[in-house]
Amino acid sequence: MAGQKVSRKALKTKNQIGTVLAELLQEKELRDITVHEIAEKADVSRTTVYNYYLDVYDIYEQLENTVLTELGLLITEHGVKTTFEVYPVVFGYIKDNPEIFKMVFGTNSPGSIYRKILNMVEGLNRTIWSERFGVDMKDERVVCAIRYHSNGTMAIVGNWVMTDFATGLSDPNAGGARQEHTGVFGVITWIISLADDRQTDKNAPRCGEHLC
Repeated sequence: MAGQKVSRKALKTKNQIGTVLAELLQEKELRDITVHEIAEKADVSRTTVYNYYLDVYDIYEQLENTVLTELGLLITEHGVKTTFEVYPVVFGYIKDNPEIFKMVFGTNSPGSIYRKILNMVEGLNRTIWSERFGVDMKDERVVCAIRYHSNGTMAIVGNWVMTDFATGLSDPNAGGARQEHTGVFGVITWIISLADDRQTDKNAPRCGEHLC
């Protein structure tokens, strides 16, 4: 019912069920997962699962909505200023939820959550680039550059997640000075600098000319 508060115990149980689904999606496709194996792996009864969800697809849908909502709130709470300020917060959330994001970037993911996060990243970049550069968002070169940067960011973060964060995540302000080209943040910083350079270059290639 609308307005009904969910108890801490219920939230913990739902988080546990969602995490188990994410883990199973690293092994098989959603259509091959059953409520029975989710309940068994989460150490809850099937009745408990059905108290919160209609079926496996409902678990996935609610998990997807939760992740997108929390990411959106993180970005909103910290304000849209620059990617240098927003990305570390988002990366921290990703690192705190490894199984969820292994699902997002894994080969068995239904794909909808990946596309929605990519759309969120593109939207964030459109807002930042518009305010930062004052560019015409109808210019196809700008659209192409944003897609280039956004897809590159997702690819790098995906590799970071799928290697168990082995590539590291450097603090951009560690030691009082920005560390360039080290860790995930450093690599993405480098991509941003390339995109920025292209954006200020009036002779930059148009879409389809080796940019996207």
